[in-house]
Amino acid sequence: MRLKHWFLVFSVAAVLSGCSRVEDPTLNEVFDPVNAAPPIKTAVKPNPLRNVFWGDLHIHSNLSFDAFTMGVTATPDDAYTFAKGGTIAHALGYPISLSRPLDFAAVTDHAEYFGVANKMDPDNTSNRDLREAYHSGIPWRITRHFIQTTVTKMMSVEKREEVFGASLDRQTLADTWKVLVDAADRHNDPGTFTALAGYEWTSMPGGQNLHRNIIYRDSHVPEVAFSSRDSNNPMDLWAELDRQRAQGMQMIAIPHNSNVSNGKMYDRVDFNGNAMGNEY
Repeated sequence: MRLKHWFLVFSVAAVLSGCSRVEDPTLNEVFDPVNAAPPIKTAVKPNPLRNVFWGDLHIHSNLSFDAFTMGVTATPDDAYTFAKGGTIAHALGYPISLSRPLDFAAVTDHAEYFGVANKMDPDNTSNRDLREAYHSGIPWRITRHFIQTTVTKMMSVEKREEVFGASLDRQTLADTWKVLVDAADRHNDPGTFTALAGYEWTSMPGGQNLHRNIIYRDSHVPEVAFSSRDSNNPMDLWAELDRQRAQGMQMIAIPHNSNVSNGKMYDRVDFNGNAMGNEY
């Protein structure tokens, strides 16, 4: 979405929100960790005729640069606890839970700038500013915070690189990826709940969304996740996944938000504009 379109959306939102205070009774609830555990669930036996399961393969935690910057405080462990039907604290402090536990889930944080935002901001000033805006109950203040954060930190690939790129190092990327894989291992409970290790490859050439969620079968994964900073060409991603398969790793790549690819994910030529031949 181009800059002028963002401002049009924001302007309309600001006008519609008005200046009156909004009272939300949920903000007065307090998260109590004593009652946070997921409900006990009976294991499902294998069925040769197959079973139907419900899950979510696209979840962001505070390890994603955008989620953290916009106020998300939940860790990968929190996300899996929530998916299993447990109660966690919303960023504003009140308790939240699903009405029905999921059967499987994958926390797929952005591989680009893995864990950098919260490393840059250990005091959670982004989160604190958002909480203060929401607790004010003033719609225009909430809208202003959203506009300001988006424009100053996430409006474009270039802006994200400027804000988060300088703090990147391979060790941070490897450590953050390991946090995600370890969290999936901890929460995986065969027959009861399947936690899958994964991440989001966030290619956006010219602002066009070519994102894929990369989901691994188990914890046999590469040391560092291949991101769009390595290449924003899907063919390079597939070549890297083929190399990983040759090493015994198993995964799938699922298109995400292809509706905002401006048609590029459904193009009649490859990423470089070449005709799609038999080899492709």
